[in-house]
Amino acid sequence: MESQFEPNDEAGLGALLDELLEVRGVVAVALVTADGEMVASRSHDRGRLDRTVSSITSALAAGQALGELLPNGHEAGDGAAGNVAEGTSVMLMFEDGPILLTPLANPERVVVLALGAERDLGRARLTLRGLMARLSAAAAPVS
Repeated sequence: MESQFEPNDEAGLGALLDELLEVRGVVAVALVTADGEMVASRSHDRGRLDRTVSSITSALAAGQALGELLPNGHEAGDGAAGNVAEGTSVMLMFEDGPILLTPLANPERVVVLALGAERDLGRARLTLRGLMARLSAAAAPVS
């Protein structure tokens, strides 16, 4: 199992990522910034994690641009691009399995789950929903 952490919250965030990685069908989990920079990760397959993070960087940029175009995407002059409603997730389908992107309460952080197959989605989404408040608290940027 591969891991990467910011030194400030290795225990709390790491335990939560481990919990997500233990869900049947989850191959890799990462916490990334809105710009696609990896903050922390866990994986059973480092190659899949690297491909996932590479893929989502462009997806996040496209999503942010789309969010600016949609109604209620952001208010003019508020400085926040592409705010996403809490609980909203985006699924991307790839040849080696789906990727689930879920923004945390802080719109600057996104949880990324790489799954082995589409059938694993429900279980992963349910577990992630139950961990959202704890993930948001553990992943808050350090000032």
